[in-house]
Amino acid sequence: MSTTLLATKPNLDALKALARIARGNDTTPLSAFMLVRASPDGISAMVTNGAMTLSRSLMGSNKEPTTFTLPAQKFAAIAGALPGDGEISARIVDSRVELRCGKSRFHLVSPPVSDFPVPEVVGAGHTVTVLAEELRTAIESVVPAIGRGDFRMLLNGMLFEVGEGRLTLVATNGHRMHLASLPLPDKTGACQAILPPNAVTEVLGLCSDDATIEIGFHLNHMQFTCGADYLLSNLIDGRFPDYRKVIPKHEASAQIDVPVLRRALDRIKIFASDTRGAQLALDGKGKLRLSITGEYGNDGAEDSIPAAHSIPLTTGLNPAYLSDAISPKWADGAVLLYGSPSDAIVIGLAGWKHQFSAVIMPMRM
Repeated sequence: MSTTLLATKPNLDALKALARIARGNDTTPLSAFMLVRASPDGISAMVTNGAMTLSRSLMGSNKEPTTFTLPAQKFAAIAGALPGDGEISARIVDSRVELRCGKSRFHLVSPPVSDFPVPEVVGAGHTVTVLAEELRTAIESVVPAIGRGDFRMLLNGMLFEVGEGRLTLVATNGHRMHLASLPLPDKTGACQAILPPNAVTEVLGLCSDDATIEIGFHLNHMQFTCGADYLLSNLIDGRFPDYRKVIPKHEASAQIDVPVLRRALDRIKIFASDTRGAQLALDGKGKLRLSITGEYGNDGAEDSIPAAHSIPLTTGLNPAYLSDAISPKWADGAVLLYGSPSDAIVIGLAGWKHQFSAVIMPMRM
């Protein structure tokens, strides 16, 4: 009996996500395989690598229940190389899986289903439900601030915190911080967990339009469930720094047109480096100026950017950080809160019905 899968974009995207997680090694070789469960009610495929488990539903058909394993990355590569919108039939032949699509035929190793490792979730915890589209918007807004290879492992992930009737997402690399907050339909107890960056990427893949996503906080895992799809992920151990303490309380503010500032930063970033920032100057008369001196005597400036304010400021900022802070597509306006040149600035964006803010530390010009 064969299982038929459709080579559609949603199926190919799901197979690519499964292949990203499937990484076999000498101690757990079966983590390179996916477990396919097919029945008249639907088809699903699951992979696990010890740190993450992902199960995605696939479009196709099957007349009788069947379960088999096959190499995840090879299967994803074969499906991606076949003609678009074709049909792939899979059936077990002599302990291998035979794949057929048109004139193409492949045979892949299929270890026993009983050998496939199925992880356990330890400890019940809090569960909250949010709109998948809103969670995706929040993650995409916060993810640029995640630390990359920081020796402080806590900064290499994203904080998910539940408290006071809200779900708050936070990421920081020690020099900048992004924060987004969503209201929850029901109040629940306080809890928090730090999700690794590769798991954050896979959560985005689960966030389908017009769907809800259930987030479970467990003792040693987080679980994200959207319809028949789900992701289980280990956590980064430890307690995230108290982000509330690093948000300064400034009174001076400037109203900025985001599209205009975004275009100016795209040009200024050409001269930026990891050690030299751009000068941001508010003249106290409603104009903002960006300037930067690059290597070998190169420099650039953007003058007379509209910015409604009254108190002048001259400070140095990483232009890439500022650009990331105003990068969300939904942003159409920004409020820049500031103090002295040595203080961090706070940026709040308009254009989304929920809360987003960014904190950026000053930088040598």
